[in-house]
Amino acid sequence: MTAGHEIARSIVDASGGEIVGSTRLQKIAYILTRSGFIKNLSFSYHRFGPYSEDLTRSIDDAVHLGHVLRTDHTAIWGGKYSIFRLTNTDSKANKKAKELATFLSSKDAVILELAATAIFLADEGVADAWSELTARKPSKSTPENISKAKE
Repeated sequence: MTAGHEIARSIVDASGGEIVGSTRLQKIAYILTRSGFIKNLSFSYHRFGPYSEDLTRSIDDAVHLGHVLRTDHTAIWGGKYSIFRLTNTDSKANKKAKELATFLSSKDAVILELAATAIFLADEGVADAWSELTARKPSKSTPENISKAKE
């Protein structure tokens, strides 16, 4: 079994060595887990979609052990966010996982949130995940955003 801090490190590694935002970290981790690249993380529904308390502990462990550097920032609008960077750039990421994570990292955080949430809802047995997503997140579920999330 892989240690939690190694799971967290591998997600940041696969994402090109940097992830901006905890929400983005959670959604990339969910999609990598769903795709079979990451094991041993469980997710539940949270306000911003799939969330793993295991991942939160794992990233904290990776930071405390010096594998990942977390810097906290304040957005122009006042919200807080973190940037996660590898401290050692010697990549060990699986090529396919890296392609997927890099693609996901390039997406807008709201689009990533919508896509991951729709996948999560479908996995939970919701018959029409996109309609349920729109009901749960009406302000984010614009036709344009839904279209981008389906890509």
